Amino acid sequence: MNTTDTARLSKVVSGIFVITAILCNTGCGTVQTKPMAAEDLDYFQVDCRKRTEQIAMLQSMRSTRDDKMFARVGNMLQPWQVITDPDAYNNRHSVGLGRSNWLLNQKLMELGSC
Repeated sequence: MNTTDTARLSKVVSGIFVITAILCNTGCGTVQTKPMAAEDLDYFQVDCRKRTEQIAMLQSMRSTRDDKMFARVGNMLQPWQVITDPDAYNNRHSVGLGRSNWLLNQKLMELGSC
């Protein structure tokens, strides 16, 4: 190998490490910061006495477009989690489809009628 081939190989290997680091940063080590999982919204009880606190909490749980994209990509890159961690897989599936935002909207409409 000459110097040009070595430099090219070094760039490819470095690129692979950078891409791996980015993917692990967005999916491998993330900790859920939301108060509850998307599937728990089905069982969330609206309390009109705590209306403002519940509205604030539900609004903080709203998923952005990027959250939806990363959830879909995370499920595509880690399909084995259907078996190894079905709760996390299903939660990401719900976020990726926008189901969690739909449930949030339903609960916010219930709180709006208090």
